[in-house]
Amino acid sequence: MNELLYFVSAILTFFAVALIARLFGKKGLYAWIAIATILANVALAKQVRLFGLDVTLGNVMFSSVYLATDVMTEAYGTKEARKSVFAGLAAALAFVGTGIVINAMHPNELDFASGALNTILSFSIRATSASIFFFFLSNMADVWLFDRFRQHSTKNLWLRNNVSTIFCNCIENFLFIFAAFYGIMSAKDCAAIALTTCVVETITGLLDTPFVYLGRKWALEEME
Repeated sequence: MNELLYFVSAILTFFAVALIARLFGKKGLYAWIAIATILANVALAKQVRLFGLDVTLGNVMFSSVYLATDVMTEAYGTKEARKSVFAGLAAALAFVGTGIVINAMHPNELDFASGALNTILSFSIRATSASIFFFFLSNMADVWLFDRFRQHSTKNLWLRNNVSTIFCNCIENFLFIFAAFYGIMSAKDCAAIALTTCVVETITGLLDTPFVYLGRKWALEEME
């Protein structure tokens, strides 16, 4: 059931990115990147088993941000793509700041959600900070790498999309896991989790290939 839900959510999420590009253009993609960055960091707190591997969730939302920036680069240029990455960073920082304030407030006797909110919003300052920092850097690297491929060849969109997304996503994953959990877990355990998560992220990155074509097509149509 987990695998089925994962595939369905990935397809629907990637289609949503393309549809938003068609309906709202770059403003819609800016909004998606900001929202998806927050949702990815929330989902990161949950661990599940996929394809026999223990992984953290958030992979679909993280991958959708890479998809959105690739569509942004294709349709609107590298400058807009970089600005959208900063929009994601601003949203993540606002989320963390708001979470700190919410957790600092004392609930009254009618409250029933404080415990759950504390768990979600205080998911290790170290882990959250590492996630935001490395996700920002990896997205900037993805925009740069994708654009380098684009400058050397106007063809093979699938190649530059997959290489830039999967490479940057996996590097970010290794850096995040070690920065967030090394010392709490052994280096061997950190490496094992990072490797298994990279397998799932690679599958997820390949799934978005048709949607980067669709997103580019619809974004360009929206501009007409």
